[in-house]
Amino acid sequence: MALPDGIYDRLVDARLLEELKGLIESGQVTLDRVLAGERPARLAAVISKLVAESLDEMEVEGEGDTRERAQLSVISALLGSCCRNRRRHRASASNRPINAAACAA
Repeated sequence: MALPDGIYDRLVDARLLEELKGLIESGQVTLDRVLAGERPARLAAVISKLVAESLDEMEVEGEGDTRERAQLSVISALLGSCCRNRRRHRASASNRPINAAACAA
């Protein structure tokens, strides 16, 4: 589905534009293109920080190790998703069927 021209311009209102300009001017944000070789590590660093913050902020009702189990459940789901994507991309790249051991390799 193609998005209409200018849709992203409508997402940035005047307040957000000023905030973005301030971040750029202070050097906290750069608009430079990330080199392909750096992209995986840079994206992983962002995701790692978000996951850590999310796990730290988890509020779970219950006693004992309920919070730990909930955190491990989130991590298990993330790892499962990563593994499925890895297997899917490997299988499509090599045009071979997916097998259970593909993720571990």
